[in-house]
Amino acid sequence: MRFIIYAVFGICVSVSSAVPVSLANPGAETVSPTDPEMPADMSTYTSPGGRAVFSRDTAVRRSGAASFHINNLGHPEQPDSGHSALFEFTITTVQGLTYEVSAFVKTKAASEAGLQIRGTASAFDIPGQPRETISGDSDWTRVSVSVSPTEADTSFRVFMFLPGRGEAWFDDIEVNDNFETIVGAMFGDLQARLLELREHAIGPDPLLSAGERKTIEAALADVDRVATGDFLGMGRDELQGRRESVDTMLREFDREISIRGAVAAVRRQTGSDPDVLLGFARSTERVFLRDQPLPPLATAVGQILAVRGEREAIQLVILPLTEDLTDIKISVGELRSDNGVISESAVSINPVGSVQIKQPGSNFYPVESAYVGWWPDPLLPNFSFDVARGEAQAVWLAVRIPRDAVPGTYRGRIAVRPSNADEMETKLEVTVADVELPERWHFRNLLCFDDDGYGPLIYKDAWTDAMRRKFIDFLLDRRINIGGLSGQSQKRITLDEMMEFSARGQNVIFAYQFWGEQRMHDADGKPFTELPKSNNDTMPGTGPVKLREWIPKLKAAGLYDRALVYGWDERGPEFYPDIRVAAELLSHEFPGLPLMMAGVDGSCGTNSTLAGLDNIIYMPLMPYWDPVAAQQAQANGNEVWWYTIYWTIEHHLIRSRLIPWQTYKVGADGFLIWAMNRWTGERNKAPLSGKQIRTEWDPLLDGSIPNSTAMYVYPGADGPISSLRLENFADGIEDYDLLQAAKAIVAALEQTGKDPELARLLRHAIAIDDGFVRNALEYSVDPVVLAAHRQHLIDALVVARRELKK
Repeated sequence: MRFIIYAVFGICVSVSSAVPVSLANPGAETVSPTDPEMPADMSTYTSPGGRAVFSRDTAVRRSGAASFHINNLGHPEQPDSGHSALFEFTITTVQGLTYEVSAFVKTKAASEAGLQIRGTASAFDIPGQPRETISGDSDWTRVSVSVSPTEADTSFRVFMFLPGRGEAWFDDIEVNDNFETIVGAMFGDLQARLLELREHAIGPDPLLSAGERKTIEAALADVDRVATGDFLGMGRDELQGRRESVDTMLREFDREISIRGAVAAVRRQTGSDPDVLLGFARSTERVFLRDQPLPPLATAVGQILAVRGEREAIQLVILPLTEDLTDIKISVGELRSDNGVISESAVSINPVGSVQIKQPGSNFYPVESAYVGWWPDPLLPNFSFDVARGEAQAVWLAVRIPRDAVPGTYRGRIAVRPSNADEMETKLEVTVADVELPERWHFRNLLCFDDDGYGPLIYKDAWTDAMRRKFIDFLLDRRINIGGLSGQSQKRITLDEMMEFSARGQNVIFAYQFWGEQRMHDADGKPFTELPKSNNDTMPGTGPVKLREWIPKLKAAGLYDRALVYGWDERGPEFYPDIRVAAELLSHEFPGLPLMMAGVDGSCGTNSTLAGLDNIIYMPLMPYWDPVAAQQAQANGNEVWWYTIYWTIEHHLIRSRLIPWQTYKVGADGFLIWAMNRWTGERNKAPLSGKQIRTEWDPLLDGSIPNSTAMYVYPGADGPISSLRLENFADGIEDYDLLQAAKAIVAALEQTGKDPELARLLRHAIAIDDGFVRNALEYSVDPVVLAAHRQHLIDALVVARRELKK
C-alpha cells in the first residue's frame, strides 16, 4: 500500500484589480514573419467555394499602426449565399471564469460583421452563439461577447468574422476575465472536497494515515485562507497552479481511498489483506490504469441484471498490490441456476485496452476529465496480458442471455491465472428476469459505417468481402443500421444486401442521397421538373435511376416505410427554395418517401419557408433540440430526429448508454452521427494487433474534433474491435426497446380500458424524470440512478408479463 505525501506551502495571496488577459497581437501591430502583408498570430478561414482577401491594413486603423482587414468577395457562382471569411485566435480557459471579448469593428457594405465565439463544451459551443455584430457602412464600433466555460472547456476560439460580401476592419481586441473576483469561490470548491476527504482520516477504522491527515489539514488551512479572501501578493498563474496542484492531490487520494476501501472489504471477508485486489465495476464506469479515481469496486461477487435475448456486461478489475502479474489468462465457466444453464460460450471476455490522449479535445458535452494520459476504450480480443503493481486493469465480461433461458439467478466461476502467481477466482452472478427483449428493433439510428471509404485506407488489400462482412454482422448484432452518409457505402451496398439486413431487423433504409449543395433551379431560375441524379448513383441513365429501381422492390417486400432519402446536409436558408422543389418532386413521384436533412431549419418547418412539407425529416443538433418546434412538426406529420457531431472518449462513459434514453425522453424519432469508423490519422496506418493493453492507436485521428468522435469501432487485425462507448450505446438501444415494449402495453391497456393499475405501474416505469435525464446536455452521470430506472422498468415488465398471462 502506498502513502500520499504532498508538500503544501502556505498560500498568502493578494490579487490586484482585474487586468486584461494577455494577447499576442491584439491590434495587428506585429507582422507575420512569413507574409509581410499579414498580421502575426492569427489564422484565417474561408467557407468552401468562397473567396476572401485577408490583410494587415496600415491605412485604416483605430489606433496604433494597423488593423485586421477582411474583404469578402463571396462565392463566384452564388453571390447571395453566406460564405464566411474570418480571422481566428484561441484563448486558453480556466474553469469557473467568465470571459468578455471585445473589439472595435468598422464595416463597408457588409450585411453583418463582428465577433463570435466557439468553445470546447456545451456552454457556448453552439453555432451562432454568443455573437455581436454590426452591418452596412459603420464607423468604429465596439462589440463584445461574454462566455462562461464549464469544466469541459480548455479553450475557446474567437472569430472576427464577415459572413457575407463586404469589407470589415477589426482593431484593439481585449479579453478580460473575472478571475480576481471569484478566486475565493473557486478555492471554496477545493475546501469542500478537502473537508469530505478528511472524513476518511477520522473514526475507528480510518482509510488514511495520520501523516496523510496532516497533509490534508495543511492543504485545507492554506485553501481556507484563499477561500475567505486572505490574498497577499500571489498572481493568477501561481494561484491557478496551486489550485491545479490541490486538485491533482485530491484525485490521487480519491483513487487511493477507493483501493483501500476495497482492500478493507476483502479483509472483512477473509481476515487478511489480498496480494491482488479482484473487484467489479459497472459497465458504465471507466477504470483507468493509473492516476485517475477508481469507481467503487464490488469485491464479493459481480452481479448482472438482464432479460432474455439481451447482452449485458460488467467489468472485472485486477489490481496487483504487492508485485507485477504476468501472462494473465481469464476464463469464465458455465453459469448455473436451479433450473437452467447458460453456456460459457455465451460469455465474451475482452481485456479493456487504452489509448493515449495527448491533448484535451473539443466537446459540446460535459467531460469526465481533462486528463492527458491513457484512457480505456477498445475492447480487445481475449489474450494473456500483464498488469503492473498498482495499476488497475479492467476486463469486459458480457453475457448474451438465450431467449429460452429460464428466469432465475445463474452463478459461475471466473478464473484469473497469472504465470507468476497462484490461480485466483471470483464469482459472477447473473439474474435473468422473466422478460424478453423485443425481436423487433425500435430504436431508429444511422451511425454511418463507411465500409469502402475507410476500410481500404486502413486494411489495404486485407479489406476483403469477408472482412467487410465481419463488420456488418458485428453491427447488426448490436441493432445498428447499415448505411449512411458515405458515398462509397452507397455505391457498394446492394438492394439484395439491404433486404437481408432488414430481415435481420434493420429499421432504416438509406435509399438515396443528394449532395449538400444540390441546386434545383436552372440558370434562369426555373425549378426543375424532375429529380436529378445523385453523384453516388452509378447506374446508367438520367434522373434517380437507383431510387427508381429500389422503391418498387422495397414496396413489394413491405419495407417502403423504412426507406428515406438524404440531402442538403447542414445547409442554410439560401437552399430552402431548392429543398422545397426537391421535396415536392419526391412527394409526387414517391408518395410517403421522406427527405431527411441534418442541421437544416431549427424551427423544423414551423417558422420557415419549408412550412407545409410533411415529407421532410428534420434533424437538429442534440443541443439545439426545441421541444415546442419538434412536437409541432410531429403533429404536422413530420418526423424529427436529432444528431451529434461530438461524441468523444472524454465524455462521461454513461453518456453513450444514455443517448437512447435521451432520445426517448425528448421524443426524437431517431439518432444520427456522421460516421462511426473514422479510421484516420498520421499514426493510424494499420489495423490494431489487439495484443497490447496500451494500444498503438492514436485517438487524435486527423485532428478534427479530437478525441475519436465518429470512431466507435476499431479496425482489428482479425476484424472488429469494439469500444466501451459502442457497447454502452448498444446496451442503451436494448434499454430503449424495452421502454417501447412497455409503452406499447400501456397503449393497448388504455385502448381496452383493462387493468388500469397495471397501466399506471408501466406509465410510472417509462416516465423519465428530469433528475435522471432532462435533455441532451443535462443528465445524471451517476450509474446508480441509471441502474435504479432500469430495475424499475424490468420489474414493471415482469409484473405485466405475469398479469397478462392471466
